Amino acid sequence: MKLKMKNAEPVRCLATRIPKSLHRRVKFHCAKEDVLVAAFVQAAIQAKLHKKVSQFRQRMDARNAFRRWVGSGPARRRKSHGSRRPAP
Repeated sequence: MKLKMKNAEPVRCLATRIPKSLHRRVKFHCAKEDVLVAAFVQAAIQAKLHKKVSQFRQRMDARNAFRRWVGSGPARRRKSHGSRRPAP
């Protein structure tokens, strides 16, 4: 698995602090797989964001399906709150 940096778009520097043990594991993995650390981090971030977007879309699809199902049922009245009084 060889990951290369994509030069198609401008890049920015990402500086973050991570535990030394995690950094060591990432460096070891990248050396073993012959991958640049920057390319590995970029791929990991993209994969995580894609997963989050997919989960969000699934939740929204489920909510919309539920709303369509509820909307197709009998008309429901909104419960009135006791604290609200009609204006005189």
